[in-house]
Amino acid sequence: MSYNSILKELNKDNPNFRKIEKIIKQDLSMTYSLLRLVNSAAYGYNINSIRQGIVLLGIDRLKKWSLLYSFKNLSSNKPDILLKTSLVRAYFAESLKTHLEIEDDLFILGMFSLIDAYLDRDLEDILKQVSMKTEFKEALISGEGKLGDVLKIIEIYEKSNWKELKNFSLNHSLIFEDYLKAIEKAEKIFEIT
Repeated sequence: MSYNSILKELNKDNPNFRKIEKIIKQDLSMTYSLLRLVNSAAYGYNINSIRQGIVLLGIDRLKKWSLLYSFKNLSSNKPDILLKTSLVRAYFAESLKTHLEIEDDLFILGMFSLIDAYLDRDLEDILKQVSMKTEFKEALISGEGKLGDVLKIIEIYEKSNWKELKNFSLNHSLIFEDYLKAIEKAEKIFEIT
């Protein structure tokens, strides 16, 4: 509920940071998670108030944090590798954005690519209940289009299925570097949250 409330507020044209602060303060676990993240070496801030943390993170990083927080709570009975893999996918998808000339923020696409494994439910049923761009939902279900290509490339790298890369005219050495960076970022963020 807290995640949905925050995400709804963050998706507004002018998000109300006081409202977001209030939602976070009502959830002790969420408060701890946010303060721990903002005060971590990854961000290097030394803050002691929720409002200050919210402002310093900004809207994009707050969205990512709230999504990560939500997934971590979903995965309490799942192996840690599932969350780590979702994080790697999210950061790698985000980096593929420039290589494939896509304007959308692909972090959410990467995170949601394993949501059915988290919830042990059919992906289409899950996505009916989630507020997300139609193109994202279609890519997650069918794997078609440019967004579907993002998911295909992610799976190629996960499985080291290099022969399949010939279907994509991309700078593979740069993309491989981005994949390694995604793994590194995911490890750091996973340790903090």
